Amino acid sequence: MGWYPGTGATWIGLSSEDLGLKHLPPRSDPFSEGLEREYQLVETRGLTQKYQLMRTTNDVIYRGIDTDIQSGSCAAEEGETTDHVVTTHVGRGGYWAEAGIYKGAGGSTLWLFTYDNDENYLGSDSKWGWHGTTSATTYNDITIQVISPRYEEPATYGIWINGEWVRLQHLPYEGNGVDQANEIWTNTGIYTPDTIPAYHREPRLYDINSNMLWWNTYVGTEWERNFWPPYPVKESHWMGTNTWIYKTWVEAE
Repeated sequence: MGWYPGTGATWIGLSSEDLGLKHLPPRSDPFSEGLEREYQLVETRGLTQKYQLMRTTNDVIYRGIDTDIQSGSCAAEEGETTDHVVTTHVGRGGYWAEAGIYKGAGGSTLWLFTYDNDENYLGSDSKWGWHGTTSATTYNDITIQVISPRYEEPATYGIWINGEWVRLQHLPYEGNGVDQANEIWTNTGIYTPDTIPAYHREPRLYDINSNMLWWNTYVGTEWERNFWPPYPVKESHWMGTNTWIYKTWVEAE
């Protein structure tokens, strides 16, 4: 449990040791610069990573995102998908703040998590933080937003999940890129098909002045994957009432 006196923010989480999740795969850089992302892989424990994501094309003007994430089945099974996350990132230059839902092979629990690529969680030996559980069809309110003063760099970001601040993270820049993603890993080349798709709904971005705006057709946006057919992760996107709705799922074949 922690408390940040500057804002009064509090957070609480479970340790990776308690959850038996000490050996989760390291993450690739979701905001790599000057690299051919189509060919990037994460390799650990013999794992190969695949992903599908929606991201902003201007990576220097946003100070956060507020969104609703439903993980769907987030499928993972022994001998197939070993680790699966449905998530959102804020960052650039190889540094990012992240929050989403995780499921591992051999388990049925969908865990709410945060991840920091260069800071461990609350004095633990893990970059992962754990913040309770969810269900396949529950929408989780997730915010990643600058909470430090304007023009202060490095910037302090707060992460909010379902009604409480759960973590502080620090990024070199206050203006960053934003994405929403579905990421899977395997060591067999087989991916577990989802029975319920994942949704990122009603994303709202914070501009450089912390004004909230809908992530819609007026925001520069692109959709990416790091693989060629056959597609282990499928995606579709369309406009809702005010903003993009982004849907992903794991292909059955």
